[in-house]
Amino acid sequence: MADIESTPLLVTTTTTTTDSNGGYSDDINIDNSYDNNTTTSNIEEKSSTTQTCLNLIKIMIGTGVLAIPFAATQGGLIFHIIGLAVVTIWNSYSVYCLDRSKIYIDTNTTMTDSYKKTIPKNTSTFGLITWHAFGTVALHCIDFVFGVFMFGLLIAYEDAILGFAADTPLTTGHKRNDATCLLIVLLPILTMKDYSAISKISAFGTSILFAIFGMIAIYGLQQHGFDGFDTTTFCDRLNLYPASFTAFSNWFGVAAFSFGIVPFVYSVQGSMQQPTKLMPTMNIALLVAFVAYVIMGDLISIIFVDGIHGDVLSVLPIDTLLPSTLRFGMILTIISSIPLILIPLSELVYDKLIANNNMDKKNDTTTNNKNKHLLIIRIVIAIACAIVSVEVPNFIYVISFLGCCCNAAISFAFPPLLHVQCYKKFVSSGQQPKKPSKYYTLDLVLIVLGTLVSAFSSVLTFKSMMEQIRNSTA
Repeated sequence: MADIESTPLLVTTTTTTTDSNGGYSDDINIDNSYDNNTTTSNIEEKSSTTQTCLNLIKIMIGTGVLAIPFAATQGGLIFHIIGLAVVTIWNSYSVYCLDRSKIYIDTNTTMTDSYKKTIPKNTSTFGLITWHAFGTVALHCIDFVFGVFMFGLLIAYEDAILGFAADTPLTTGHKRNDATCLLIVLLPILTMKDYSAISKISAFGTSILFAIFGMIAIYGLQQHGFDGFDTTTFCDRLNLYPASFTAFSNWFGVAAFSFGIVPFVYSVQGSMQQPTKLMPTMNIALLVAFVAYVIMGDLISIIFVDGIHGDVLSVLPIDTLLPSTLRFGMILTIISSIPLILIPLSELVYDKLIANNNMDKKNDTTTNNKNKHLLIIRIVIAIACAIVSVEVPNFIYVISFLGCCCNAAISFAFPPLLHVQCYKKFVSSGQQPKKPSKYYTLDLVLIVLGTLVSAFSSVLTFKSMMEQIRNSTA
């Protein structure tokens, strides 16, 4: 994924300011990204095009990349390349749709003063675009999808920590006890007021990941030599295409999750010194991620002869120092990333379930009362995720399901739908006669295809995950 550990810019963490024309922009401060009252206006504090490109690459090449070899094995080596190319292009077009949708609204001059007064406050740009296009109900639906995604991501992260710890001296020997220990470690972190130091720790995640893949490649070659490259038995050992619809769904979920940059487009654009260069910068980052995923997926699968059937760390030896050090590094990285997800999720839950439903909001808007509520919400969410993660045998199945259910819907089906609606509402409404966008047909095809693939693959990956849970408890 789109790994949140690489960017603290999430659903409710962005301060949005409305200009006189009804447009809006994200003002972002990385070190204080959870303070909705903190803004950054100086161009010097924003990212250059090169910095933005590197940030985008770091966002995509995160913890989810540990499941890429599994995806390549599931999808087949040839299909993995073709499919990733399609997903890369689709992500690029989705970013284009979001970019154009914002431009349509920003350049619209027909908004009345009464309409501008109804624009929601303290809402991300993604949410505001949705509100402009479809209204309040759609905004709540998008917030719900983001909430489900972040909750599932926390489950995947906590399950990953438990899985990595099980192969190190850190384990107690029982997953439930390990989960309890994890909660004991997390609780003090959740009470912290300044997370800038922790966010800096998570920045080392990309370096650790590259070290992991380098070591895995060396270890595989030591164990198997070049047997995996034997063309006479190649097709007997590895699939070139998905062997079943379930295998395709597992591949698709991981691929959608690993790219998953679309939900963070507006936050990234708001942090750029030159926001108009979003598309070329994004395309370069997507291309780099595509090449990395092809190499990491196919090459590692080939080296290990019969492919990878779990996360890549599971193939490393258990009782040696360097693999244990790398596992510990990943555990530390993920632990430091959990607050970057849990904090905005708790803010979202608070805003939707407490602040909006409080008849006397003045009684709950004091800093002390709000902080108490937020701390309770964080603790409850952390405990709930730990309970669920104990039952999940491997975090890659959670990632695959999230990719199919949430990432595919938000990244593939929704952006073209948003593009169609924003063009219709803010551009063609002033035309006589009204004309659809030149990409109207493509948008409709992608809306239908994205919805069908997301729904179909979600069902299959959920069944696959439930089957793994049943097998692990049998």
